[in-house]
Amino acid sequence: KGVSAMAERLQVNPTRMELTRLKKKLTTATRGHKLLKDKRDELMRLNEEVMGTQSDPYYGAPVIVLVLADGTIPTYIEDGSCVLENLMLAAHAVGLGSVWVNRERQIFDSERGKQLLREWNLPTTLRGVGAIALGYPQGEAPQPKERKKDYIVHI
Repeated sequence: KGVSAMAERLQVNPTRMELTRLKKKLTTATRGHKLLKDKRDELMRLNEEVMGTQSDPYYGAPVIVLVLADGTIPTYIEDGSCVLENLMLAAHAVGLGSVWVNRERQIFDSERGKQLLREWNLPTTLRGVGAIALGYPQGEAPQPKERKKDYIVHI
């Protein structure tokens, strides 16, 4: 049942030509995955250098979203922070867990960070604001704590 259901989903025609085409797609996907994993691993190493530790700052999350903003704009930190917050809210809305990682400014202000921007054909005026690590949470989210009485004062 599992194999036939997958074959229906992929609409595979078991011809030699079709199998060769699928093999090429798999090779391309594997190469793309390795490229992305290498980039993730380098970002992890750069982040570890800034922290002075050897632990994964992205908590093993399968997806990292970098938020970079034009450093020539005076409000780039505030603008990028709004992007990060909205990414976290959107992730939560679809059942994903997220973590805001905060050392991308130091990474992309470094010479290696500027080199990465050039390799990615991005302007070197971009500055790191933060990153969001995305994945499926391992458990239920904790319930929010009770609000403090008279913590908010309406004037």
